[in-house]
Amino acid sequence: MISPQFAAEARVVLPGSEKAAPENAVHVKATAARSKLTVSVILKRKQELKTNKRGGQSIGPKRVSRTEYGKRHGADPSAMQSIRRFAREYGLKVEPDPTAAVRRTVKLTGTAADFQKAFGVALEQKMIDGVEYRVRQGGIQLPASLIGVVEAVLGLDNRPQAVPHFRVRQAHATAAPTSYTPPQVAEAYQFPTGGAAGQTIGIIELAAAIARLT
Repeated sequence: MISPQFAAEARVVLPGSEKAAPENAVHVKATAARSKLTVSVILKRKQELKTNKRGGQSIGPKRVSRTEYGKRHGADPSAMQSIRRFAREYGLKVEPDPTAAVRRTVKLTGTAADFQKAFGVALEQKMIDGVEYRVRQGGIQLPASLIGVVEAVLGLDNRPQAVPHFRVRQAHATAAPTSYTPPQVAEAYQFPTGGAAGQTIGIIELAAAIARLT
């Protein structure tokens, strides 16, 4: 029998996890208690990434091997153990993944009822712009001992988090959209021997921006 270690602890809102009520949403029903979910728990790094600076400009971290990177910046083994104990206590399954510690991501599967109890949330099905989503609002509640260990909990709410914000130049408004494979992009920039001086590159990174929002 598993001792209810976490159930006995005070609950604290995970910083940054608060979600506002969705706009233009129409309540459909409570999420079915037995519906199956997969949720990712993101853990904090053992050591934060540091950048070297030269002339006042960041030039990025020194090159390290993947093994060394994992040792320095992966999840702490004690944090991994804590999440496994937490999952077992609430009837959630930890999905096997040999890269979990390096990626600092523990995937849990279970029923909606178990996730609601584990994370102190209420899940509902709502129609937003004609599409039904599973949503939550408010903050994710964690046992106090996991604050500082967990950085984010992703997947409880399955609303789209990224919204495109771009404009098409008038001259190309009728042009068909085009995509490129990695080799084609490399060829265009003559990688690795060439350079990209004078070019503008847009990078979209979702994980850091939405980590605490889903």
